[in-house]
Amino acid sequence: EGAAMRRAEQGIDVQVSMSYVEVYGDAVFDLLKDGEQVGHSKVSAQRFVLEGQAQIPVHSVADIRGFLEHGEAFKTKAATQMNEYSTRAHSLVVLRVKQRHPETGTELESFLFLGDLGGSERLGKSKVTGVQLQEATDINMGLLALKQVITALKQRHRYVPYQDSKLTMLLSPGLGGNSRTRVVVCANLDPRHAPETMQTLRFGEECSLVENKRGG
Repeated sequence: EGAAMRRAEQGIDVQVSMSYVEVYGDAVFDLLKDGEQVGHSKVSAQRFVLEGQAQIPVHSVADIRGFLEHGEAFKTKAATQMNEYSTRAHSLVVLRVKQRHPETGTELESFLFLGDLGGSERLGKSKVTGVQLQEATDINMGLLALKQVITALKQRHRYVPYQDSKLTMLLSPGLGGNSRTRVVVCANLDPRHAPETMQTLRFGEECSLVENKRGG
């Protein structure tokens, strides 16, 4: 809020907006519109979100907090043998800041992507069946696609498989090129889940080895 006010005092027009979506299976849902599906293909869903069609203007931290609480109510959750409040999808918050100087017409647009990834799930431990089994499979496939993207970026491949999932397509602007990325790894200290913890820590280590070339 303070930064936007200082920009306004300098005569710069600042607009802040927010999107909050869930990647559930092969579909994307707008959590700020009560879970309404957006786009029916990987490309259309990505464009819908990243081009701002799912955004809502925000004017304060209180606005953002309220939208997060609203979206949380529409996230898909279920109890499993590993987690009483397991999220059954990946979710993504996108904050867009657009600045325009009225005299020169110069515009600058920046994005902040906050991704909350569903945890990798071993079916033998979670004991899920039916719909929850498909949800677990979809979560793991999204994480696998993300891992393959991170591997390609780390090894500096010319081709990076962002299009392999809607999750990686939505995250693509924040993973490669002119971006700064931070990964927060959440691990379980319970010895019974040591294999999953080690796998998660290795993924975090892979992420830390990625170096992108930034534009000017």
